[in-house]
Amino acid sequence: MEEFRDLDKSYPHVTGVLVNFSSPQIEFYERAFGDMAGGDPDNFRKTPVGVTPFIIIYTADENGVLKFAEYRATGKAENTPSIRKCMLLFDKYFR
Repeated sequence: MEEFRDLDKSYPHVTGVLVNFSSPQIEFYERAFGDMAGGDPDNFRKTPVGVTPFIIIYTADENGVLKFAEYRATGKAENTPSIRKCMLLFDKYFR
């Protein structure tokens, strides 16, 4: 949580959220899983490319509509990505 707050401070123009996929946010995770799997949320559930935690990047288009850009996940034996690795990903889209 502390690193998440630090990351948030480094990108004040970016809105970051933590999402619990076990909560009843069905519409959100149906969309997120669908975006990460090329449109089919069930396909992501069957063959995830990584495990949590993962970062999902959405960027605003010219009309301000959020569009899926990228997601990064960790492998089962990997630690949570370092703040530095997260910042490199954020810099790609938000600097």
